[in-house]
Amino acid sequence: MVGIAAVDLGRSIAQLYFVTQMFDVAQFGAWSMIVVMTHLLYVGLSVLGHHAATTFMTHSIAVGRPREAAEIMWSIFKVSLLLGLASYGLLIAFALTATGWVGLGDGDATALLVYGTMVVPLSLRETSVAVLRLTDAVAHGFYVTVAGCLAQVLGLLAAWVAGGSTIAVAVVLAGCTTITVGGLHWVAVTSAQRMGLPVKEARKSLPPLPKDVAKFLRGSFWQTKLALGFFQLDMVLAGALTTQTQVGLYSLARRLADVPLTFAHAIAQAVQTECSKRWFCSDGDGFRRLMLRLCAILVGIALTACIGFYCLRKPVFALLDPDYADAADILVILLPAVFASVATWCLIPLATSVGRLKPALIAPAAGVVVLILASVILVPRYGAVGVAWARNAAFVACGVAAVALTIPLWRDSRRLPPPDQPSTD
Repeated sequence: MVGIAAVDLGRSIAQLYFVTQMFDVAQFGAWSMIVVMTHLLYVGLSVLGHHAATTFMTHSIAVGRPREAAEIMWSIFKVSLLLGLASYGLLIAFALTATGWVGLGDGDATALLVYGTMVVPLSLRETSVAVLRLTDAVAHGFYVTVAGCLAQVLGLLAAWVAGGSTIAVAVVLAGCTTITVGGLHWVAVTSAQRMGLPVKEARKSLPPLPKDVAKFLRGSFWQTKLALGFFQLDMVLAGALTTQTQVGLYSLARRLADVPLTFAHAIAQAVQTECSKRWFCSDGDGFRRLMLRLCAILVGIALTACIGFYCLRKPVFALLDPDYADAADILVILLPAVFASVATWCLIPLATSVGRLKPALIAPAAGVVVLILASVILVPRYGAVGVAWARNAAFVACGVAAVALTIPLWRDSRRLPPPDQPSTD
């Protein structure tokens, strides 16, 4: 998982470099709004099923019910795909009627429609990766990810040489995403079959989802909406309250600040499957050791990222167009959010790995409230700098809530019930 995350990070950084070379600051601001609105509308109607897949497939396998695990996998894929299709319909409606609200023109709306096609395959990505973790087939997913990233870099290079239009960039990114996710999905299903899950039989006749799985998915649906508001609302508010140039500067600093969060979240998700196994096998000691190890790793990444950003910001921004130089100061302002996000937000997968959604619901809700209040006060007056301070306040509030709600796992792991007896089906 860490390897996949590292490749994805390399792809994101390469993508950021090519796009900033092709677009000026205002164009980059418009492109950033295209990316944000795509993910906003996608997550607005999606349910990221990887938490449910990790928790309930792990439990079904642990208690000897492989057919149930395969049925859960297919059901989550089906629900995710249907919601992905619906989210693209919502994106079409937005592109045709409301793009001016966030400062996008007609040409940007066309690019949004092209770029937005990726929401359909993206609906399968996280669950596919969760199945790869569960079936110990992450290495195969790594090779698929590497191939997809190389194709994307070559495509962006060709778009740059050809003149770097917004439509060309959208075609490259949407096409490469579709191919990569398709490969990950195929490898995941094949790996589940090799593991011994009756994949073909379970697909032919899917029973209704078990009540606990359906309840968890409903909670996960609302959790994604809160997380969506927490992670994307700052860009929406920036687009509505300030200029495209300010949006471009803030977006560049923010995307760099999110690099360690992406890497840390991948590590937390890699640990998630093992946490589920320890919890459902009543191995409280092992669960607490994993919890301590993860906390130490996250704090280490957070400190390293903050020190690295502060020391390396000048040589990094020297590689970009001088018009982006002001984003370096915004990146420094975002350092408290970098530390809080990496050190605390990534604790939430510990709770979801054992079927508890309360931290994933309450923590981002607290962050959203603080973000809205701080943005309304700061953004009209201070622009991109105001958005950065609002994000800092939101992540600190979310981090405090996440820690407070995750601590009870430590106590509860000391009195786990005995594991279910394996069944014979």
